[in-house]
Amino acid sequence: MEWAVLRFYFFFSFGRFKRKSPRLPATLIFKKVIKSLGNNIKVFFKYFLKADVWVLSNNAETRWHDGQKINKVLHSVLAESDSLVFFERYLRPKNETTDYSNRFDFFFFETQIRVISFFINLFYSSEKISKLQAEFTKDGLEEVNFAHKRWCQFLASKILWRVLLTIKKPKLVLITDYHNAINMALVYQLKKMNIKSVEYQHGIISPKHPAYMYDPKVAEKGRPDYLVYFSLPNKWENTIAYDAKKVVFSSSYILQECQKKRDGYIDNHSGDQRKSKPRVLVSLQNSSIQETTDFVCQAISRFKEGEFEFILLPRDKQPQIPFNRSDVHVENDMSIYELLATSDLHVTHFSTTALEARMLGTVTCVLAFDSMAEDYFNDFHGHSDDFYYAKSVDEFAQFLEAFKKRSTLEPTKPLEHVQNKTLTLRDLADVMDVSI
Repeated sequence: MEWAVLRFYFFFSFGRFKRKSPRLPATLIFKKVIKSLGNNIKVFFKYFLKADVWVLSNNAETRWHDGQKINKVLHSVLAESDSLVFFERYLRPKNETTDYSNRFDFFFFETQIRVISFFINLFYSSEKISKLQAEFTKDGLEEVNFAHKRWCQFLASKILWRVLLTIKKPKLVLITDYHNAINMALVYQLKKMNIKSVEYQHGIISPKHPAYMYDPKVAEKGRPDYLVYFSLPNKWENTIAYDAKKVVFSSSYILQECQKKRDGYIDNHSGDQRKSKPRVLVSLQNSSIQETTDFVCQAISRFKEGEFEFILLPRDKQPQIPFNRSDVHVENDMSIYELLATSDLHVTHFSTTALEARMLGTVTCVLAFDSMAEDYFNDFHGHSDDFYYAKSVDEFAQFLEAFKKRSTLEPTKPLEHVQNKTLTLRDLADVMDVSI
C-alpha cells in the first residue's frame, strides 16, 4: 500500500514536474479555516446528513460556462441531485471555486489532516518508508524527504474519513483525482466498508501517466472500483489497467456543450474568412510554459504580422513574450473550452486539451521538442495532417504554412467512436447496481 500511495509523489518530485505548493501566511490560513468551517456548517446539516452520494474534486476543474462557475467534469451530476454532497479541495491558487450550493469546502478538513499528520509524524516511523526514500536517493536521483510526511498524511486522512463515514455512510462515491494521499485514504476506507467508488477521467489516461503506469495489483486497495472514461472507446484497453467490465464510457459534459459553440463558429465564419487569418490557440502548461512560448514565438517571427491570430492561454504562470505584435495576445479570462471551440488550430506541449480539441473537431499540433508529447499521445493518435507532431521550430513553421493552404481547415478525417451520451447519476447507479 505504501508504494501505491507514494509513487505519484515520487514521480512529481523529479525533473520538469518538480513543483512546490505556495505557502500561505498563517493569518490567511486562519481566516480561510474559519470561513471554511462557517460555510460547511450549513452544508453539513442541509446536504451531508442526507447525502447518498459523495463527490470529490478540486478547483483545478473549475471553468466558466454561460456565466456560471462549474466543475468541467462532474457538472451534469452535481447539478442533477440534492441527495449528494460535493467535497471540493482548494488545489490551484488562481482558480475560483464553483457555485454549487452543496459544495463542502474541504479547506477546513485538509487543515485538520495536516495538523493530525504533523503529530503522527513526530511519533510514527516505518522501516518500509525509510527504505523507499533511501532507494531513490541511492540511485543518484535528487534528494527526497517527503515520503514519511506524505504517508503520515495518508494515515491522518484515514482517521478523518473514518469519522465522516461513521456519521453518514454514502452508497456511492465519485472522484476525479484519486491519486493523492487524501483521496486514496478515502478509497481505502470505502473498500473496507464495501462502498462502491468511481473515478471520473479528468486528464490523459495512459501507461505514461504516473497514476496508471504500474501493475493494477498495486492499486487494488487505493484505486476506485470503476472508471468513467471520456476518450475514444476503441483505445482504452491498450492504455489503462482497469478491468474492461469496470469501464463505463460517457461523453464529456463540457465538450458536449462547447460542440454547440463549435458548430456556431463554423456556421458564422466562411472558409475563406478563416483561411485568410486562421485563429491559433496555444494552450500553455506551468511545467513547460517558457519552453513552449519560446518555441512558438520563434515560429511566429517567421510570418508577417496579421497572417494568423495567435492566442496564448496560460494556466497560472504568465508567459514572457519576446516581442510586441498585434496578432499575438495572452488570454486570461476566457475558458479553454470556449477557445478550443472557436479556434481553427490548437497547439500544446502535452496537455489533455490535445485530445479534447480533436474530439471537438479542431486540428491539433503538439510540440514534440522533447519526448513528452509522443509518450502521451502515441497511444491515441499517430502523426497525421490533423494531429501533427512538430519536433522543431522549422517543422512547426512549415506546418503553419501548410495549414493555411489546406482546402479546408476542418479535420480531413473525422473521429469515429466518439460517445454522444453524458451519463447521469441514475445511469451510474444502474451500472453498479446501487439504489439511490
